[in-house]
Amino acid sequence: MTASLCDAVTGRQDSFETLKTLERTNLFIVPLDDERCWYRYHHLFAEVLRAFLRRDVGKEGLAPLHTRAAEWYEEQEEINAAFKHAVAAQDFERAARLIEENWLRVGHAGNMNTILRRLETIPGEIIQERPMLSMAFAWALWLTGQMDAVEPHLEAVATTWEGQPTADVADPRQVRLRVGTLILRMYLARHRGQLEEMLGFARRALALAPPDDALLRGYGHLGLAHAYHELGDYEESRSACVEGMSLMRTAGNFSSANLTAFYLCRVLTLLGRLAQADQVVRQALQLTNTQELGQTPACGILYVALASVSRERSDLEEAEAHLGQGLTLSRQGGHHDCVRNGALLMARLRLAQGHPEGALEAIEEAEQAISAAEMPLASAELAAWKARVWIAQENLSAAARWAEEAAHRPGQDRGYTRQIEALTRARVLRAQGKLDQALDQLTLCQQMAEETGAWGWAIEIGIIMALVHAALGNQAEALADLGRALARAEPEGYVQVFVDEGRPMAALLTEFLDAQSRGRRADLPNVSQEFVCRLLDALDQTTAGQEPATTSVPSPLIEPLTERELEVLRLMAKGLSNREIADELVVALGTVKTHLHNIYGKLGVRGRTQAAARAQELQLL
Repeated sequence: MTASLCDAVTGRQDSFETLKTLERTNLFIVPLDDERCWYRYHHLFAEVLRAFLRRDVGKEGLAPLHTRAAEWYEEQEEINAAFKHAVAAQDFERAARLIEENWLRVGHAGNMNTILRRLETIPGEIIQERPMLSMAFAWALWLTGQMDAVEPHLEAVATTWEGQPTADVADPRQVRLRVGTLILRMYLARHRGQLEEMLGFARRALALAPPDDALLRGYGHLGLAHAYHELGDYEESRSACVEGMSLMRTAGNFSSANLTAFYLCRVLTLLGRLAQADQVVRQALQLTNTQELGQTPACGILYVALASVSRERSDLEEAEAHLGQGLTLSRQGGHHDCVRNGALLMARLRLAQGHPEGALEAIEEAEQAISAAEMPLASAELAAWKARVWIAQENLSAAARWAEEAAHRPGQDRGYTRQIEALTRARVLRAQGKLDQALDQLTLCQQMAEETGAWGWAIEIGIIMALVHAALGNQAEALADLGRALARAEPEGYVQVFVDEGRPMAALLTEFLDAQSRGRRADLPNVSQEFVCRLLDALDQTTAGQEPATTSVPSPLIEPLTERELEVLRLMAKGLSNREIADELVVALGTVKTHLHNIYGKLGVRGRTQAAARAQELQLL
């Protein structure tokens, strides 16, 4: 309660004095601020007073009081309270108008659940009579992931211009409705995998949108970015994201601007520009904080993007902290897209942490988030990542079944989703031991990456090609592939993509470092030893808890020790500590540990004593 509100509701003019008297005589009211402007009754006493009021004036007598309160709150621009009292008064016309006038502002802060809750209190016949309400309902449903419920509201909006040519539209309000409808149809086409239709809707929307309408033009460019992304035209997608993000900010819609920044981060990571992706997200976060939106749902997607960059750099603890914060904020606002992308990132994080069961749970959460919607591209992407988890779990029969189904799925061959599928099929073939087929598949992936400029993809493709060549005994090709991947990764700080490959990658990196330090391969690219040692240290931390193989190893060894591993083995057998070996060979301590893990695995032993005995048996010393 405050004096002017009490005057407005009761029709009195002495509320200020009355409130002071009630406080002075301690009659159950509590001040809410130091200035003694706002008060409330003790909760129990307040409920007693409400019961007396309902008894004395009845339901019909309450409505005018709520109406007066709604009028007062609206004058004070307290829209939440005004709406609540309008609904309590059954004044749905006022409530509908309040939504129409304020839903964009609420949406700009990312509070889509608030918009939905308000709309659900308005009778359906009133919504059908007001096309702007139908438009608001359609947007809120789409952003909260209820795609199947969007179309009826778009059809209700479209009935307002049936038979009227687009060229004859002069009313700015109707132009906005038409463009908004085109943009929503564009997003529905995206989720259905209808990419050419999506491009068509986006172009029509941009052609119709007024040049000074930054919001609608921003959504149009975001739609173009999505379409180009799935078609594999990443540079065009990047350009559309930059334009859309700028327009959204101009319109004051930081929720959508931040969503665009997330997709820009994703595209830049694909293009191999991880440092720029990090910069884009941090700048967006700083700008959002200046608008006092730092802890609102509008900011959730930015923390998911930060988590993605942190994961790429193998800062897994930081990635998990950012991701948790992002998902918490996004769930508060009901942001379906953010929750789905966050769940998928959680799966990748759990895989990096060596927890495939947790990764599978996260993917299933993402699948549940889209279960009520027709989203073939998102479903295909999640299925590909599930196949990667099955590989980690050594469930190759399930992974092979997925690969067979994915190979026959119709759709675009150059876009993001198909590239994920193609690379995952290569991983399945490698896990099955079909190395020649895996190499053929990887060659196709490499061609796609080069054609689309997806140098971020090229790093992962080069890594898997190197491991396949190594398994085939093609050491020269393996080191060349690895060298190219390292040269692309080092300037941008890609780390986890190497660490994800575990022991085989540690062995190959060690051999690369050895070849580089001994000058055996002049054709290898110029990659700093510090970066390779950093990768080996990260791998050492990841594989430290893994038990080496315990099966007996025949003589000669199935996988022979490298020259550097033999050196480490001989020094270890002499009783030198890990630090002493590192000093002797002038390498990082983590590199020595990696060598030892590789030696244990190849010898089929568990520690130094067993390794020395096995080495004597095989006459390696």
